[in-house]
Amino acid sequence: MVSRIILLSSLACVALSSVSYSQTDKESHPNSPVFKNYQPPTTAPLLEQSDATYQLWQGFRVLQQANAGDAVSQFELSIRYLTGRGFKADTGKAAYWTKKSAEQNHLLARYNLAIFQFNGWGTEWNPFDAYRNFRFVAERNIPEARYVLAQFLTENLVVPKNWDEAYRWVKMAADSGYAPAKETLKEFEKRGYHLSGDSSSAQSSSTTGDSQQASQNSGAIQLSFLNFSPDTVKAPTDSVLFDDALKAAMLSRNREVQRMFGSMNISSEQFEIDSSALRFLFRSAEAGSPEALTLLGRCYERGIRVEKDIILAAMSYARAIRLGSPRAGRLLYNLIQEKDFFDVLRQRVNRNDAHAMYVWSCLVALGFDRQLTDSQALQMLERAVVHNHPQAMIELGLCYYSGRWTKRSEQKAEELWRQAANVGSSEANVRLAIVKIRGKGKDYAFAIPVVKQAASEGSVLAEFALAYCYETGSGVLRNKAEAVRLYRSSGQRGSQDAFRALQRMHDDIRPKEKQFQIVDR
Repeated sequence: MVSRIILLSSLACVALSSVSYSQTDKESHPNSPVFKNYQPPTTAPLLEQSDATYQLWQGFRVLQQANAGDAVSQFELSIRYLTGRGFKADTGKAAYWTKKSAEQNHLLARYNLAIFQFNGWGTEWNPFDAYRNFRFVAERNIPEARYVLAQFLTENLVVPKNWDEAYRWVKMAADSGYAPAKETLKEFEKRGYHLSGDSSSAQSSSTTGDSQQASQNSGAIQLSFLNFSPDTVKAPTDSVLFDDALKAAMLSRNREVQRMFGSMNISSEQFEIDSSALRFLFRSAEAGSPEALTLLGRCYERGIRVEKDIILAAMSYARAIRLGSPRAGRLLYNLIQEKDFFDVLRQRVNRNDAHAMYVWSCLVALGFDRQLTDSQALQMLERAVVHNHPQAMIELGLCYYSGRWTKRSEQKAEELWRQAANVGSSEANVRLAIVKIRGKGKDYAFAIPVVKQAASEGSVLAEFALAYCYETGSGVLRNKAEAVRLYRSSGQRGSQDAFRALQRMHDDIRPKEKQFQIVDR
């Protein structure tokens, strides 16, 4: 199993329909590349008609023909219900008519049905049926479906991972001119994935008008997949860190988050940030965003809009690691290799600097340093708590919660997190909310608003907790598709727990066919 799960910048340009494409978006952008549309041939009317009257008449005719069993009309009707053209927008009805058309093997209907099934829109969430439909369409020369199929083959959730087959399908999509596939192909080849022989061997010989229509569309398919371990050998550049933060902002569905991260710029591989964006970066980091914490660490390490401080940089990186960042580990390792790092750290610890005490104890806990014993690291953490250091309170709470370095006590962990929350720690408040959700004394009235707000601000812990709520119906209406969306978002950002939850949800409904059996985990 991969050590970290992230959304690779070149592999999935925009998250799957399930991540960021709402019903409002569908109504506002009826020609979106997410769903394949059908434009019937038109002729000039003898009399000029109002658009409303024309749409009503056309809708009536399409409905008649769809009820009579015409697959093309059924598909057009599904698009009309999806976009609200001539009918009130209705996702359920759109899915119903998409399925009716797909049952007659209308290619674009099967493509759209796969998206409904993958997202659980208007139908049960079923990624296995989605895969069957995507594969059917991919084998008939639809480049977007080939691109999607390639990503299924890198994820190891629906079907076993198969890099050769993934490369083959993405190359065929790229050879058809599909722009996102071209970018993905570059990433495959940059990482050393090449395929000997003719990649077209898996290609179906059939070419249809539908495939020609599909190939004309160069927009990115909105599917979010979990794939590729990050490159932990090299330190990530500023542009990579910025790209991670921007993707997390898009996944959050929070317009303010998107706007603030979008206001940052990259120049000569170093990002530039204005004062308002910096304030937001602090807020997002405090909420528990590993991407924001990693960027903030880079700011402190290089003195970008803040005074250079390698201890605060290390603290930000350590916090990001705790929250699953796949980048921060390499950055922290490189930072502590600087010849004066431990001299500065020791001097500040001797001055009772709580930040330094917290950092050194974290370096021991995370396995970066063994100059202190576990007992000394615990004592240093306790000293930082005496100085009202909120992150030290959270870390010491984790020690008690897990029984690391001390006797396990959930009560003491909660007391420490409550103490941190009282001095303004949003992350501590999220941890308390998670205890209220999963513990014996459930308090959803307190917990649900906390995790919803924190998730919208970038907290990966809150996002995971909210996914659990939707999966189990804890304090919210049970919604398996929404749980999958949130688990995927957390998994893309590095959460191992989220990826394991996704595995479990897939395994719960896994078909018995051989093609879906996964043993390599």
